[in-house]
Amino acid sequence: DGNEETTVEDEVIPATGHKYTSNFTWAEDYTATVTLTCENDATHVVENVEAAVTSEVTKEPTTMVAGERTYTATYVHEGKTYTDTKIVAIPVLEKGLYKLPSDYNFVKKSEETTYNGKPHMIKIQGIKPMEISSVIYVIKDQNGNEIMRVGENDETGVIDAGTYTIVPEFTLSTIGAQNYSGVEETSATLVIGKAIYNLPDTVTFEGYTGVYDGQEHTVSVSGLPEGITATYSNNTRKDAGEQTATATFILSDSLKVNYSSIEPASKTAKLSISKKDITIRANNAGSKYGEDIVKPSCTITGGIDTDNLNEKVSVTTTATKTSKVGYYPITVTVPSEVTKNYNVTSNTGATYTITKADVNMDGVSFTDRTEEYNKSAHTLAIAGNLPAGVDKVTYTYNSKTQDTPFSFTEAGRYTVTANFVTGENYNIVTSKTATLVIERTTKLAISNAPTAVRYGESVDYSGMTITATKTDGTNETPYTVGINDVTMSQVNTSSIGTQTVTVTYKDATATFSITVENYIKSITAEYTGTEVYTNGSQVDTSKISVTARYANNSTAPLTTGVTFSNTTVNTANEVHYVTVSYPGVDNVTVRVNVRSANISYTSSTASGTLGGQEFGEAITVTWDTNETATIRNSTTGETATANSGVSLTTRGKYTLTIGSKSVDFELYWDSEEYLYARSGNVLTFSHVDKIGSVVLYDWNTDTETTIGLPAEGDFTYTLQPGDYDITIMTKKGIPYTDAVVVE
Repeated sequence: DGNEETTVEDEVIPATGHKYTSNFTWAEDYTATVTLTCENDATHVVENVEAAVTSEVTKEPTTMVAGERTYTATYVHEGKTYTDTKIVAIPVLEKGLYKLPSDYNFVKKSEETTYNGKPHMIKIQGIKPMEISSVIYVIKDQNGNEIMRVGENDETGVIDAGTYTIVPEFTLSTIGAQNYSGVEETSATLVIGKAIYNLPDTVTFEGYTGVYDGQEHTVSVSGLPEGITATYSNNTRKDAGEQTATATFILSDSLKVNYSSIEPASKTAKLSISKKDITIRANNAGSKYGEDIVKPSCTITGGIDTDNLNEKVSVTTTATKTSKVGYYPITVTVPSEVTKNYNVTSNTGATYTITKADVNMDGVSFTDRTEEYNKSAHTLAIAGNLPAGVDKVTYTYNSKTQDTPFSFTEAGRYTVTANFVTGENYNIVTSKTATLVIERTTKLAISNAPTAVRYGESVDYSGMTITATKTDGTNETPYTVGINDVTMSQVNTSSIGTQTVTVTYKDATATFSITVENYIKSITAEYTGTEVYTNGSQVDTSKISVTARYANNSTAPLTTGVTFSNTTVNTANEVHYVTVSYPGVDNVTVRVNVRSANISYTSSTASGTLGGQEFGEAITVTWDTNETATIRNSTTGETATANSGVSLTTRGKYTLTIGSKSVDFELYWDSEEYLYARSGNVLTFSHVDKIGSVVLYDWNTDTETTIGLPAEGDFTYTLQPGDYDITIMTKKGIPYTDAVVVE
């Protein structure tokens, strides 16, 4: 077949074995695991087995450079060792504190001194080592508060007293900074004690010497330095005498910082006041018997006004308000509160004089009096109680004197004197005189008395004057008497005629006459005619009968004094009344017969009586009374007036009013212009209530249409395109035609 022959032989290929690659994983605690993967067969894996870890410092750290620690992970598999390393940094070494050498330090850790106003300081002594570049001293108070900083070369320090801690702050040199973080702390204590403040000799405390002047006196220190004050004790004196004042010196708060006390602590001075000389002279005084004693006074010369010595010095007398008329001594007593400050010289010998008292007669009166004669006895005596000092009163009339009042009965004028008897301690009282007048009314006169009164009415006395005349035996005096003060006889106003009236007042009488008159109380009226009046005519008043009714109910015809009004007839109310008047009585009215107008018309179509009718084009309306009529066209809103008649040509609905009578009618025109108008394809029909029908014929469609109109008002109709004949038939039977083409 052309095929080659192939010989097959077996060949043994040796195994390749495992060849692993390692992958180490490090944990945060520097432990490690390893995974081995065969390069010849990826399915052969030794996964996450723990490796052995060792470490060593491979680089030592210094204070300047960090060191290194190397960790080595080792795993042995099938006789082959797999390793991995991890290097971790070691931090630089922490620097220590530099300790000052003994030859560079505080010589004294504590120092005490006394305040002298100069700065104090403690500094480190010795040669500064190379590790230190510079130093600043921080000074703190006893509360640990920093109060100042002092450089190592500064010539300053603290001044005020107190306890201070001095703490040096060091700056390391470059060499020192390489090996040290700082310098060990050290400090020193400075104590500045308070000093004693010595007052200068310029400080003085002078005393006071003077004469009493009523003022308070003090002394004060002069020349005190700033910051030093003084307090005083026993340093005020007003009264005469002597005392020692003390000034105690006090440091201000600012000085207390540095001083503990003052030397000397206090000083003294004298206050010395001598008495003032004065003179006291008693003043004479006096009062009337029975009056309160006037407090005696004195005149003081040389005293101090503010001491009010007159109020303190006692001035007295033995006189009292009941002492008899005479002279009494005045005594001056000076109290110790005055003599303690004054040397007093007194001048006595003044007297207090009691003089006779005046009698107060204000409560006693003896006045004139007038009495009306009444046949009884009348007396004239004093009124009120006799005051102290008046022992009794006597009366004198016609040179006769007695202890009791005199009595008088008859009309006349009687003048009496009242005499007052006083005691030994009172001044004489002036007598009083009074007059008693006894009057008697003897005449009575009447003027302006009423002469008439109407039947049944009350008499009017308001205008009447009653004059009475009285006499005291010598003089006559007329005076007016009120109507209510007299007695009068009564008038009988129910009896017609003249009567006499008697007026009585006290002992006098008078008379007058008065007539009781009848009068018209009311009227009645009646129309006796038969006439019927129309509007504007005059009523015949001669046919009105008037009757008078009198106060006693009698009657009689009244023909004079009567007046008539409203005699022109007005038929607006369909009735008419005439007013009848007579003076003094109420008016009455009389009814007369009237009638309203008869209304008629003439027009182009007919004549007759109006009433809701229709008329064409023109009308004349008349009435048979001469009254004003109101004609209103409600269609146009116009109103007019006329008398007797009116002609109308304006179309519309009318109302004619005459008085209370009114009629309605309408005036219209049968014309195309009035009923129908056309604008383009719009037809307008006016007063459709006058149109019977509207018919449209369209030639194009040979159709006829009847337009339905409303009951009243205007109406518009819009034509569609066409060729129309329009036929309008009025309610009066009058036809109108029109032709229109709408494109």
